[in-house]
Amino acid sequence: MDKLLELKDKELEKAGASIFRAIGLDCFYDLGQVPLKKITSGYPENQHLEFDYMIPEDKVCLIGEITSRTDTDTKKRIESKYDKFIKHINIIKKLEFSDDIWQNLGIKQESIRKFRNIQSIKGFFITTTKERFDLNLPKVEDVVVFYKSDFMRLSEYSQNIGIWTRNYFFNKFSLDHRTNNSISIYEKDHQLIRSTNNKISKKYEDDDAPLSDLYTFTISPYEILDIVHVYRQDELPSLHDSSIYNYQRPLNSDKLKEIRKNLLTDCDFIFPSNILVILSKECKYTKDGNDNFYLHIPKKYGSISVIDGQHRLFSYADEDIKSIMQNDCKIMVTAVSFKTEVQEIITKFSARVFIEININQTKVEIAHLDKIAYELGSNDSKAIATKIIVSLNTREKFRGFFGIASDKTNKGIIESGIIIDTIKKITNIRKIKELTKARVNKTKLKKDGYEKLFSSTIAELSERDILVEKGTILLERYFNYVFSSFPQDKDELKSKKEVFFTSFIYSKFWCGWINLLIIFIEEGLHWDEIKQELNNIKKNVMTLLEITKYDRPLFQPNNPKIPDSSSSPKKVGEFLNKNRTESCSIQDV
Repeated sequence: MDKLLELKDKELEKAGASIFRAIGLDCFYDLGQVPLKKITSGYPENQHLEFDYMIPEDKVCLIGEITSRTDTDTKKRIESKYDKFIKHINIIKKLEFSDDIWQNLGIKQESIRKFRNIQSIKGFFITTTKERFDLNLPKVEDVVVFYKSDFMRLSEYSQNIGIWTRNYFFNKFSLDHRTNNSISIYEKDHQLIRSTNNKISKKYEDDDAPLSDLYTFTISPYEILDIVHVYRQDELPSLHDSSIYNYQRPLNSDKLKEIRKNLLTDCDFIFPSNILVILSKECKYTKDGNDNFYLHIPKKYGSISVIDGQHRLFSYADEDIKSIMQNDCKIMVTAVSFKTEVQEIITKFSARVFIEININQTKVEIAHLDKIAYELGSNDSKAIATKIIVSLNTREKFRGFFGIASDKTNKGIIESGIIIDTIKKITNIRKIKELTKARVNKTKLKKDGYEKLFSSTIAELSERDILVEKGTILLERYFNYVFSSFPQDKDELKSKKEVFFTSFIYSKFWCGWINLLIIFIEEGLHWDEIKQELNNIKKNVMTLLEITKYDRPLFQPNNPKIPDSSSSPKKVGEFLNKNRTESCSIQDV
């Protein structure tokens, strides 16, 4: 995989084409430069157009660009190349497609017939060196951006599930994969069992869970692999997106290999446990012409969505395994059909079922589950704290700062789990509401602190969406104050070195700063006072270290007077708080 990312120019273009062909696409590349005046009027001789890929799919042509820029001005160059790509895509969209147009764009005569049904254009832009938080690429209709981790994952999927990656790829473009065929699940052929009017989701803040019908049946995995959709984290534009539609972890290649090696060696083998799927609203329990009941499943990608058991199912997605297991092998399925026609409700309770399956397991990170829980309407303090960190991670100066991605592909500088546990101390809506009844001086000060620093009334902060919005702004401003007070430590943190010489690299250290913020809130301070307190801390720590000039990181963890990775968030908070008024070593806390 690392070798793939090291490729440049034509070698990279060729490797990308191999990936697309491995997942069953007709991919054309090495198309060459085309003078713009050759395909449309109004352009001078020296303006050219060049695309890296053209992929015809039914009535849509996917046109792609791939770049691996790593020069000193990488960000600006990639963004400039993206802008140019969008302009060229828009030019092509306005053309009237013909054999001459396709030939001018680099398609050879013998392949033109594959483009004769094309009616529309969609684009994709691949950057193999940068992640989403590294760039500022605007969203453009009909254009999909694949960042470094997206490209790596697509490559890995092409190797591990081959042609069964095809619909996963197409789904990013919202292409409709409907066919005129369907799957008919009968009792006699599939051991179909139906249980009606069940409630499978526990009560949350609301109790609006629809009733559902449950179906169990056996079926060949090769009948459903083409249409099954997995609610996976890697199908989100990012975890920062507000969507709740995708939440499983990406496929684990090692797990797939282990299953294939140890279990899928005999065509009579069947997994002893069912995979759990959700049926789309288009799936119906109905009668055939002979009055026999059956479960009707359209042959359309997304008719079935996997909630649990994705590795069991996709372990079959391999041509060699298919030759061993054969088309008539079986997998057991439990299917949930929510009794509603509203897709948003189906999606919402699919996520809820997923949480309930995983909440006591280590398969999915708790921060990930808390993010989903917030989207489902939870007022839990941890869910709100998670949403705040997720939101903060999208801000310009903190983009990708906190590690929150479930698959760890885009791990941030600071691990978020312990941070969230500290922030939740100030996101408890019940306790915030109680401040409206503040009578004694201590709670009055705390009420003032909330309203000053969150810039909202207690009544407003009792609404979770406002609390998230204001809490994100609060932490962004506070962390920026910390950075501006300790610029040498900030620069060290963001230097991308192998070894850091500042305690700012430790999550526990950041928790200490948040604990200090909690003290500021409880004392009813305003922002000017906080800025002064941070300067006081700097002066006292400099005195502690016996230095007069702040020209290198102040909080160096190899100094026994300074908090290091072993210092608890509580002790770090106390260390910082004591240094507001006097010099104090961590050893004396």
